[in-house]
Amino acid sequence: MDISTVIAIITTIIALVGMVLGIASWLSTRDSKTDKDAEWKGSVNAKLDTIISLNAEVSSAKNKLQDHETRICILEKENEKRSWFIWI
Repeated sequence: MDISTVIAIITTIIALVGMVLGIASWLSTRDSKTDKDAEWKGSVNAKLDTIISLNAEVSSAKNKLQDHETRICILEKENEKRSWFIWI
């Protein structure tokens, strides 16, 4: 075996080791990113669920307010009728 063959074998081994380390690094980074993305999406979904529940509560409050407004209008009309009777 001459020196050029030894250098070629050593170079090939170094290239293979570098390739294995690169793939291992890429896989661990990819898994880490996936975990972080899942965590972020989970927190966003939780916030959206909170907003949706708040929206439902606001809609319910608007309906109650409309009901109260209707009831107040009826009472005001009844009061106007009664106030005319008081003056007569």
